[in-house]
Amino acid sequence: MPTPTPPIDSNSRKAWTVFIYMVADGPSGSQVLDEIALREISSIIHGIKARDLNGNGPLDHINVAVQVDLKGLNGTFRYVANSDDKAQWCQFKKLKETDATSPVTVLTALDWVKKQCRSDHYLIVFWGHSSSFLGLFGERPKANGPVVQLKLQQLAPLLPSLRRGESPMRMPQIPRHGEDQSGQPEKAIDIVLFKDCWMSTAEIAFELHGYVDYMIGSQGRVPQVGWPYAEIFRAVAKAPEPRSGKTPVEQVGNGVLQALAAFYDFAGNRPGKDEVPFSLIDLEKMCGAAFIGKLNTVVEQLQAVRKRDETEEEGYFGALMQIKSALWDALKAAHAATGEAIGSALSDISLDELANRLFTPPARRTIETRDTIARASRSDPALIDLRGMCERLGELKGEEYVALSTAAGALGSHVADAVTTSRTRSAFGGVSLFCFPSGAEALVPPELGGSLLVPTISTNRRTYTDLTMSRQTDWKAIALETWQGVDFRQRLLNVNAKALGAIPADFTKSSDFTKSSDFTKSSDFTKSSDFTKSSDFIFMSGDSAEQ
Repeated sequence: MPTPTPPIDSNSRKAWTVFIYMVADGPSGSQVLDEIALREISSIIHGIKARDLNGNGPLDHINVAVQVDLKGLNGTFRYVANSDDKAQWCQFKKLKETDATSPVTVLTALDWVKKQCRSDHYLIVFWGHSSSFLGLFGERPKANGPVVQLKLQQLAPLLPSLRRGESPMRMPQIPRHGEDQSGQPEKAIDIVLFKDCWMSTAEIAFELHGYVDYMIGSQGRVPQVGWPYAEIFRAVAKAPEPRSGKTPVEQVGNGVLQALAAFYDFAGNRPGKDEVPFSLIDLEKMCGAAFIGKLNTVVEQLQAVRKRDETEEEGYFGALMQIKSALWDALKAAHAATGEAIGSALSDISLDELANRLFTPPARRTIETRDTIARASRSDPALIDLRGMCERLGELKGEEYVALSTAAGALGSHVADAVTTSRTRSAFGGVSLFCFPSGAEALVPPELGGSLLVPTISTNRRTYTDLTMSRQTDWKAIALETWQGVDFRQRLLNVNAKALGAIPADFTKSSDFTKSSDFTKSSDFTKSSDFTKSSDFIFMSGDSAEQ
């Protein structure tokens, strides 16, 4: 019979700590979500205690800490597992109720993990509803007050506090990317893993860059029920392979990604979905100077296409004025002469040239490239698959697109090197980026095919322009090119009347929410038959709920 590995002292330093930050509270929470969270905790405990045929378990090599905030139970609950001692392998503690979206709450939790779990590496898991790069979770700190989300800009600088000595009673000044408060290079957190919808975006990668080495997230909707915690813990606890050609941290990231891929390959774990895509992103490769340069080159070529259209459009309208003048002269001559005089008046314009000027629409290239980008959208109309976009732009024909196709190919190759997908054959390329949709998708609610992210940006452009990616790259020029909405903060108004024609005539919408005929709900969300929430979460009833 195999001899079990001797247990490791809970005070000893281990290779890894896995910290899971779970939020089921707030306006987006519910009794159902609480029940799902409790089932997840049971699965986490099962994964912690699991042992292989040799008697080895995850706690021989890793610590596991969990903080959970539930809707139906007052208080914040913590437990930490870092010892194989049967009497005290797991320590449980209940604290007073806190605001899970507050940076102070996050910092306090990280300080607790740092004191309870000594380790060389950290994997942090965020569990709950999300609005992609707009924010995580959702709390209402004041009764009848607005819903507040945890912004990635607030969260990211706090994560390396696991390796620093900040007091949880005082918020640190936000350092520049890659520097601690003294201006010295800081050691980033190894991996951040999101069990939330739409988190694998370039915008989120830029927020985490400098504070985190790798991120794992999904480009699509993530079912709330079930996760392979035992397999994830085994992947983290596995000894690194020295000849793999990958760093120990990258090996752990790939192991976790493979565990998720195997879990979602079983159709019963992804009800109603063809796939639940996850990807591992090397944030230094994804957000470094090389990526920024290649993305900006694509933007530059897209803008060059638009400039050619503008020049051509000026000539188009000039030609129309010439035609108008010639036809007017011909009509006047027709009163006094035969048909030959009409032909004479139009003799300086060939029929082919006339047809080209009348029937070639202006902005042809602009429309074609916009449509090409839009066809790469995945899961949400405003989220464009980056590699899919590059592939489609690379397929455009004609000399006028050669420079753009070349730039898109270079960008796509760079992204492929920075991103590892959970499936080799997938509709998703591993990472998305935002682009404001045109037409009806920019105006209609999600249950009619609209975007869940667009309503927030329609009323406040700064929620996008203030992102790190918007400040460090030129992509916002394309992302907001077709922006529509009313932004009172910046005194901007733009509504496409053509898009309004796409809204059904029998569709009525009040100023703050949409409501189906069989449902009455508060004004902060929209509900369809599968319970989708605008702006801050996606949620389905029962076992098919989504984060």
